[in-house]
Amino acid sequence: MKKLLVAAGASVSLFSYAGSELNSEEQHAVEHVLVTVPFRRVEAETALPITVLREDELQNLAGATLGETLASQPGLASASFGPAVGQPVIRGQQGPRVAVLQNSLLVGDASNASADHGVNVEPLLADSIEVLRGPSTLLYGGGAIGGVVNIIDGRIPTQYVDRETKLEFRHGSVNDEGVGVFRFDGGSESVMFHVDGLSQTTGLMAIPGAAERFLDNHEDDHEDDHEDDHEDDHEDDHEDDHEDDHRVSVHETPDVGYIVNSDGEQQALTLGASWLFDEGVVGMAFNQSRREYGIPEGGHASHDTEYADSHDEGDVRIKMEQKRADFRLSRTTTGSVIEAVDWQASYSDYQHRELEGHAVGTEFNNTLWQNRLQLSRRPTGNWHGVLGLQQSHSDFSAQGEERFIPPSNTAQWGLFWVENTHSQHTTLEVGFRADNTVITPDSSAVGTQKFTPISGAASLLWHFPRDYHVGVAVNHSERAPVVEELFSNVEPLALNTPYIVHAATQSIEIGNPLLSLERSNNLDVSFSWDKAKTQGYLSVYYNQLSDYIYLQATGQSQDETPIYAYQQTNALFYGIELDATYRVRSGLTWRVWGDYSKGRQDTNDLPRMPPMRLATELSGHYKAWRFDISGTHAWAHRRIAEHETPTDQWTRMDAAVHYSIDHTATDAVLFFRVNNITDAEIRHSVSFLKDSAPEPGRSLEIGIRFLIN
Repeated sequence: MKKLLVAAGASVSLFSYAGSELNSEEQHAVEHVLVTVPFRRVEAETALPITVLREDELQNLAGATLGETLASQPGLASASFGPAVGQPVIRGQQGPRVAVLQNSLLVGDASNASADHGVNVEPLLADSIEVLRGPSTLLYGGGAIGGVVNIIDGRIPTQYVDRETKLEFRHGSVNDEGVGVFRFDGGSESVMFHVDGLSQTTGLMAIPGAAERFLDNHEDDHEDDHEDDHEDDHEDDHEDDHEDDHRVSVHETPDVGYIVNSDGEQQALTLGASWLFDEGVVGMAFNQSRREYGIPEGGHASHDTEYADSHDEGDVRIKMEQKRADFRLSRTTTGSVIEAVDWQASYSDYQHRELEGHAVGTEFNNTLWQNRLQLSRRPTGNWHGVLGLQQSHSDFSAQGEERFIPPSNTAQWGLFWVENTHSQHTTLEVGFRADNTVITPDSSAVGTQKFTPISGAASLLWHFPRDYHVGVAVNHSERAPVVEELFSNVEPLALNTPYIVHAATQSIEIGNPLLSLERSNNLDVSFSWDKAKTQGYLSVYYNQLSDYIYLQATGQSQDETPIYAYQQTNALFYGIELDATYRVRSGLTWRVWGDYSKGRQDTNDLPRMPPMRLATELSGHYKAWRFDISGTHAWAHRRIAEHETPTDQWTRMDAAVHYSIDHTATDAVLFFRVNNITDAEIRHSVSFLKDSAPEPGRSLEIGIRFLIN
């Protein structure tokens, strides 16, 4: 905390110096029109808690993974599984409770099947990323109890733009990273084309000290004290009483200074085209991506050999490939009822192999068809409406050593309806969604499972004088269990054969075909403001879940591997988020943000919850120069679940400088960034590998970006 205060003080001390040199012309960002909400509004017109990363922000924040790209925003975190995997965490929830979309349709990978599977998207190619916190089930299905992440990349052009080519090259020192990105958009007023591509290679990730850590022998004392302290919910007292019990001693292992088997590479290519006409657009796009990355030691229980250039037997490598085709038809109509029609569809073929040396250990396959039809109703008075139909069909299989889930297909249909009305001082929105989910396993041990989730929501936004807003959003949402929760190890259980270990979690997971719908009741209250010199929001949420699906320790083991079973209970998530920006003077802004989230299962803490964080950032521009200086402090995470290890507090400092070169036909931006300036050891409480794979150490990143008209 002292380090954070010093950073804040240093930021304030720069105000007078930087402010005296800045340009008097303030640059105002164009308001972003939201794609992920039904009525295409700007952020100030909705009571939903939304985070938007626009193109200019993404150029500075885009990391190797989606989770890393979002982690510096309130309420968001990254569940890393080594440097190549970073699944997004929204308000402490992840996995199947967070829907990751690409242009409003599911990505179609296997990231929800395991913590070591990466999300197959490229943040560096995105135009923007929109994140809806809290239950976002009305438009995108009942699984999105935690929230929705929508990556918008413009692969199907929807409007005419002048010919434009973008190129970017960057190099990072922390893992000898080399990245090349290109994009072209252009054509005529009736036919537009889009091409983009990415190539990236990374070496071993550098870290401060050793990768693996061991706790001092205080675990038994911690468990006893932790049990007693559940009766007292004062975080500070608990932290003070046990600070000495959780100090971490680093065990000197051969992998000091880097993370074993953490190198990787990826390539992606997208081709898109569309026909623009007076009433709308019709287009399609094709994408192919390949990725290979290593799983650090500790990620798989049976793999304990040292890294070698030849990737000795025991080093686990993941090779994934996905082919995806997207289609879109959007048009306005002259009918008396329907104002606009928007149809989107995609087909994806995903394959992912886990290699031990040259041998294939497990192969995952997922083919996914999706259709989404959205009809906008012509306004009646002040009421606007959207009616939609969503359909998907997925064939998923896993073959090999980790075949703990039988092959299955999942068919889903969803119908949603949202209405909106507004007056001078209020905006009201109500909605309803009904889904039908049928999951059919290819197994004689268990039969087809059918679910009918029903969801509803209402939000009210009050507009007060002087640009103040108060919003209240209430949601009831229902989530159907996914394949892993229902069918993991059901065949070995029925046949009385040995269970199959889920190596990523180093445990045996047993599904439960009797699971019912998971239900969520969420309340979100927000206060926001948009003044000439200050903008920001404060949000408080309370999410009560019944029949919450979780893994319960059975107390049994197989060959010393613990056995867990999927069960249901009550759970509670609550927290607070703050994001405020102050314009010190023309060209100079100071941002402060922070978050706190808590998750409980009955009287026990839920595992892998994010720590409380507070951050400050100073940003400015002067003529062709722009700079950013930021500091983030995370408190120690001591209130933990059973069998979970604590994490220490950490403070991270980052800085970046950009220099723009303007030319008649070509613009260029040189950028230099230093991440984790103090080379702090950072272990994220949301990561499965926090004890064996810390976050990157100090990194120097340099690059150049071209815009050719």
